[in-house]
Amino acid sequence: SFAQSGIPAIDTLKNHEWDIATENVNPYYAVGLAATLPGAGHFYTGHYTRGGFVGLIQTYLLFEIFVNYPLRIDERNASAIASIQRAQIYADSLTAYFTQPKFMLYEDSLRSELQNSRQQRDIIQEAYGLKRSQIAWTGGMYVYSIMDVYGILQNNQGRHYTQRTATSALWRAAVFPGWGQIYNRQFGKAGMLWMALIGSAVSFDARQNTVEYYLKRLRTARQEQDGQDIEFLQEKVTFFRKKRNQYIWGPFLFYLYSLADASVDALLSDFDAPLNMVLIPIPETAGGQLQVSWCF
Repeated sequence: SFAQSGIPAIDTLKNHEWDIATENVNPYYAVGLAATLPGAGHFYTGHYTRGGFVGLIQTYLLFEIFVNYPLRIDERNASAIASIQRAQIYADSLTAYFTQPKFMLYEDSLRSELQNSRQQRDIIQEAYGLKRSQIAWTGGMYVYSIMDVYGILQNNQGRHYTQRTATSALWRAAVFPGWGQIYNRQFGKAGMLWMALIGSAVSFDARQNTVEYYLKRLRTARQEQDGQDIEFLQEKVTFFRKKRNQYIWGPFLFYLYSLADASVDALLSDFDAPLNMVLIPIPETAGGQLQVSWCF
C-alpha cells in the first residue's frame, strides 16, 4: 500500500530521480520501447540517468557483435586462408622436387605459414567465445531494462510501504534467484541479477570451449615436439582456466548477494514510509470510552 501521513508538507516531498512519478504513461508502450530500443523505456518514463546508462552499454555491445566482430573475423579468416594456400604451394614443391637443398629451402617457410594459420585460428576461437559472452550480456541487459521499466511503472505513483518479513524474502530468494527481489517489488534488481547469472553462465561455457580448444592444440604440439608452441599453449590453457573459474565463483557470489539483499530490503520495507515520520492521534475505544493515543 502507498503510505500517506495526511500532512501535505510530507506527502508532497519531491522524490529522488530513482522514484519520480511520470504522468500519462502508457505501460504497454513503455515496456515495448524497453524491449525494442536500448534505454528508450527509461527515457519515456523520465528516468534519463538509467536510460543513458542502458543505452550506452547496449549500443556498445551491439556494435561489437554486429559490426566489429565480423570485421575482425573476416580479416583473420582471410589471413589464415592465405597462409594455408602458401603452405600448400611449399608442400607441393617439396613433393615435386624432393631434394635436400629444396627441403632446406621450403621447410622453414612451410612451418612459418602453418604457424601463422594456427595463430589466426587461435584469435578467431577467442573472439568467438567473446562474442558469445557479449550476446549473453546483451540479452541480460535487455531483461534488466524491461524488468526495471516494469518496476518504474509499478512504483509510478509512489513507493509501496507494505511491511514484508525477512524470512519470506529469504526463502524465496533461496528457492529461485530473483524471487526475493520480486517479493520486495524490486523488479530492477531482479532483472540485474538475472543479467549477471545469464552472462556468467554463458561466459563460463565459452571459456570452457576455449580451454578445450587449446588442450587439443597442445596435444598436437606435443606430438610434433614443438617446444616453443608447447610453452605458449600451456600459458593459454592456464589463462583461460582462470577466466573460466572466475565465472564459476561469480554466479555463486551473486546468489549469496541476492539472499542478503532480499532480506535487508524486506527488513527496511516500511522504513521511510511517511507514517513513520510524523506524530498522529489514533482514536481507540476501551470500556465504552473514547481514548486517544499518540504514536511516533
